[in-house]
Amino acid sequence: GWPAADQSCAGGVCTQPFERGVVVSSAHGAFGVVEPVRALFAAAGGTAGPWGVPVSSAGYIPASGGGYGQAFQGGSAYYQSGGAAVLVSGAVRDHYFALGGAAGRLGFPVGAQTCADASTCQQQFQFGWILWNATTGARVGSPEIDGAYAAYGGANSALGARSGQTVYYSFNGGGFAEAFAGGAIYAKPGIGAFAVTGTVRDVYFAEGGAAGRYGWPVSDVTCSAGVCTQRFENGSVVTSSAGSFGVPEPVRTAFDAAGGVAGSWGVPISATLALPYFGGGYAQVFSGGSVYYRSGGAAYT
Repeated sequence: GWPAADQSCAGGVCTQPFERGVVVSSAHGAFGVVEPVRALFAAAGGTAGPWGVPVSSAGYIPASGGGYGQAFQGGSAYYQSGGAAVLVSGAVRDHYFALGGAAGRLGFPVGAQTCADASTCQQQFQFGWILWNATTGARVGSPEIDGAYAAYGGANSALGARSGQTVYYSFNGGGFAEAFAGGAIYAKPGIGAFAVTGTVRDVYFAEGGAAGRYGWPVSDVTCSAGVCTQRFENGSVVTSSAGSFGVPEPVRTAFDAAGGVAGSWGVPISATLALPYFGGGYAQVFSGGSVYYRSGGAAYT
């Protein structure tokens, strides 16, 4: 747009504002800072603030839906079309760059960096968070998964020690997962974070995990009278003295309506079996009977 004021200089840095941006000239060169970066840059104090001066022009990054990035002395600003600008700085930026920046696994930043104190900071990106601690350094993680891990008892729980970092999966609506020595914690936005361990994990993994027909976990394991159940989006896994078996939809709906493990069906004592007869279908055996269904149909005992 049109210039909005004359050029002004101080301390070897010259600035001239325009209708929709500003041009800053320093020893690093002359670079334009356009909206929406200009608004955040100005709010942070402009060239006198922690951002310092721009050291590059804004560049287009086609990954993760596309957007723009611009480097400053004190950080890098990113934005996507129609969105607000977000600054990534310090040790979080160092780790972000090591992972490929906006073109890497985390995509673009979606929230400002927040710090509990001078030694603990975190920032959310499209496909995960960077969590930084002055003692342990930076890693990709999830505050929700971290909170669940602590609530379960951390390394002293059945989950054991961490064996990986948080990973984003697009399956069944998308969510996050992190592996531990004895299991994994899954977190789907809007549902919560839940651990999957032991023989329940074995059944879940055999069905494809979060990418499979059961989808994401929606509850912790609950136990009563020696029978334990964990619910998933599209089924449950029931563990009893007979073993651990998945109860997928549409069987789960009929099973729940009959009172679940406390009802007349009892507990599952087999996995779902595919039957080729008369056009094909499925069957599953329970301690109190057998249930049958065909693809797209209801389940019947």
